[in-house]
Amino acid sequence: MEAKFKDLWTRVKGKEDPTVVFETLNSLYSQPHRFYHNLTHIDHCLRELSSVKSFAKDYDSLELAIWYHDAVYETRKDDNEEKSAELAKEICEKNNFTDDFTTRIYELILSTKHCGEPNNPDEKIMLDIDLAILGQEQDIFKEYEDNIRKEYIYVPKEIFNPKRSEILQSFLDRKSIYLTDYFKDKYEEIARDNIKKSIKDLL
Repeated sequence: MEAKFKDLWTRVKGKEDPTVVFETLNSLYSQPHRFYHNLTHIDHCLRELSSVKSFAKDYDSLELAIWYHDAVYETRKDDNEEKSAELAKEICEKNNFTDDFTTRIYELILSTKHCGEPNNPDEKIMLDIDLAILGQEQDIFKEYEDNIRKEYIYVPKEIFNPKRSEILQSFLDRKSIYLTDYFKDKYEEIARDNIKKSIKDLL
């Protein structure tokens, strides 16, 4: 993972030592309360991103946004995306990245709040990548669900299960879970089957 980050850092011409920047990110993603929102999730997102490289308008901003989109993650807070976006903005400004580049990264991270459908094509890619886990093989999806439960272990079952069911149902209620044709074709059907099974197990 460090090599992947250093490769990106070289491409975007970051001023700071990439080892130091990566280690800061690594320490955040290695916090003990993270069972899903860790570097394994980031690695999966990066692999999904590489599969749509030809569709991206600004590949480097998408990649850097992926690195930072869950940098701040506290399950008892509801402003993680905002704080992650602010952290990325600080890093961009510290390294003298252009205002346009910085703004793109900031907005890409904020888009992962999943509040409405964006018009920006790269934001659609970002959201689909963030939800790609929903369309994985059943054993991988089950591990994801188990890890989410571990992150909210302090929440009693009688509260967690209905709330989790509500969140999952919100994806089923969409006309389409995924916003791009590529991810619709790749994951839509599997994701819906996975979610239906998970809701059934939660009841």
